[in-house]
Amino acid sequence: MQCQYYGRKRSKMIAIAMFVAAVVIFAAFEVGMIFAIFPSYRAGNTAPVQFFGIFSTILIGGALLPQYYEIYKYKEVVGISLLFMSVDLMGGVFNDLSLAFKDHFDVVAGVTYSLVVLLDGIVILCALILNPIARRRRKRPAASESAAEANAAPSAEERANHTAHSLQERPVRNEDEQRSSEVGMKKPTVDPEKGICEP
Repeated sequence: MQCQYYGRKRSKMIAIAMFVAAVVIFAAFEVGMIFAIFPSYRAGNTAPVQFFGIFSTILIGGALLPQYYEIYKYKEVVGISLLFMSVDLMGGVFNDLSLAFKDHFDVVAGVTYSLVVLLDGIVILCALILNPIARRRRKRPAASESAAEANAAPSAEERANHTAHSLQERPVRNEDEQRSSEVGMKKPTVDPEKGICEP
């Protein structure tokens, strides 16, 4: 339901309806199989029960294949709760221990529980190794961009030195410009008797 709602962006009602439909279908299948194999089981034929035990082991083994593909693709463990995986792993360990103390060891159940421990353990181990490496890999481009921005932008000390240098040169330039403007803008004087313009 979470994958449909968050991943595929379906509406909440559609996600809930799909969840309820899946629960009803699988519950009906389980009840139907119980009534289907119960007569043969009472007659001493345990092959159907063994089949479902082996088939469940295959399904458990294939359930984490998409997760392993994502680990290979992203080079880290994403989208999964390590706490849940740890609890699931410990459940497999205790189930194996419960089988060890029985008079008759159920091989199919032992393989199933041991497979859970193995597959969950691989995911947890990948998370402990790959996730810190992925975090450091994501930090390197950010650090490089920050360093590039710091090198491109002038520092506060450089800006202060540039401002002080500009203030020191400004009076000299202003004085020269003022002197030049006074010479260039000096008005000529007119002698009324001679009619000569003197600069």
